[in-house]
Amino acid sequence: MFKKILKKSASLLSVIISVALIALSFSSCGKSEGFYASMELDEQPKNLDPQIASDFNDLLIIRNLYEGLMRYDANGNLALGAAKNYTVSNNGLTYTFILRDNIFWSDEETKLTAKDFEFAFKRALASETKAPFGYMLSSVSSFAAKSDNEFIINLKLKNDNFLEVLTYSVCMPCNEDFFIKAKGKYGLDYDHVLSNGSFYLKKWGNDNSFSLKISAFGKYYGAFLPKAQSVGFTVQNEESKETRIAKNYIDFGFVNNPTKEYKSKNLQYTEFFNTDYCLIINPKNKSLSSTNIKIAIEQSVHRNLIKNNMPANYLPTFSVIPNIITESSADIKDTVSKVSALNYNPDEAIKNFRSIQTKKSKTDISGTTIIYKKDDNIKTLASTLAETWQQTISGYVNIEEFETDAEISAKMGISDFDFAIIPFSADTQDIYIYLEKFLSLDLGDYTQSFRSAVAGIKQSTSRTDYLNQTLNALNILKNSHICIPLVQSSATFVSSENYILPKILPKNGYIDFALIAEK
Repeated sequence: MFKKILKKSASLLSVIISVALIALSFSSCGKSEGFYASMELDEQPKNLDPQIASDFNDLLIIRNLYEGLMRYDANGNLALGAAKNYTVSNNGLTYTFILRDNIFWSDEETKLTAKDFEFAFKRALASETKAPFGYMLSSVSSFAAKSDNEFIINLKLKNDNFLEVLTYSVCMPCNEDFFIKAKGKYGLDYDHVLSNGSFYLKKWGNDNSFSLKISAFGKYYGAFLPKAQSVGFTVQNEESKETRIAKNYIDFGFVNNPTKEYKSKNLQYTEFFNTDYCLIINPKNKSLSSTNIKIAIEQSVHRNLIKNNMPANYLPTFSVIPNIITESSADIKDTVSKVSALNYNPDEAIKNFRSIQTKKSKTDISGTTIIYKKDDNIKTLASTLAETWQQTISGYVNIEEFETDAEISAKMGISDFDFAIIPFSADTQDIYIYLEKFLSLDLGDYTQSFRSAVAGIKQSTSRTDYLNQTLNALNILKNSHICIPLVQSSATFVSSENYILPKILPKNGYIDFALIAEK
């Protein structure tokens, strides 16, 4: 009897298991779990507070966690984000946004309302927040949540680029109650991040080695549902990202110097010329203090020779502003084009150099040194400069490399250098954020006027004023003849061939993983 009962139970259990497996298979067919992808970062994200972030690694994660009123589609066109529609008044000064229904924060319980955008704008414009991109809202005169789903923004002056501004991290929503409860830790760790985008923060930890993971948000009901189930982020420096992508260890990464070896392995490459290497002349060095000698040095930069000596991903440049910024808009490109370094002119260089020679005082650049961070390509650049100076203005110049940026900064901080080759990288296409990097330079008599000009960009209230202030700052930098552009180098977004990529936008985080699909 017992054996019969046992046999019947086993048979029943078998049927239950079979039914469960069939149900599971139909469930799997009905809804794809999505693919898993991975990306390697250069550094760990430090701050995921959208109003505070400005670092590339932070902005990349924020772009994928949050959704503003507007965002970009796969073709790089502006599209509706948290807003389901908007209207603009006839005079172009009032924008009325109606939010989508059923927008949830990543706790899956709290509804997002127009009040969350109102609070975010208050934070962005508050002086105590010190929002790096807060100045982008300088054309805003007022804003208010008229209801749970209606948000109105009034401008002081018409701004044709205003919808684009709304895609930047500084305009992402912020829940006031959550922010207050965070008690100063908002955006700084896993427990104090609350997002509303296509993905939510699944993991952010540093147990044995750093890792961060974003996963598809189940309560996201917008137009940008991700095909990826999750994307993991790591940091490691033992092997190049390109090598690891080729080996299928990771799927995405930014590479500074892609090799020809892997270009034959069907990896996908998207290049951005985002870094300018500039020659900095120490303004406190008495033998280099004359304007004429600085001009002679600048006129002795042989960019054609540099081009012949450097790899293809280093392009000689006459501008301190890299292409990644000038490509952001036609008016920025036009403004930057009005300011450029001096051409190679050895005859004029000799005249300028001799003009400061007197019987009592003879200036000689022999014995001076160009310092730079250790890098074979930059060593070639330094050697080329030294070679042309020797041929043009008869000065033997040394070159010296250092292991870290900190060592270079320390030498410059106490003015213990003659010349330094320094990289200036643009993490976004925002020219003000980029020009802020130059504020650390001592430009001699031009220092204070340059600071005032850069501050003027931030305080501008119209596009015309913004461009004029930018032109003013660039002219001051040029006329100092202390910061001389040499070459631009590229960062390259490398991807496995397994993916269909959207247009990659350097504006505010580069890549939107919700727009990536498997081939």
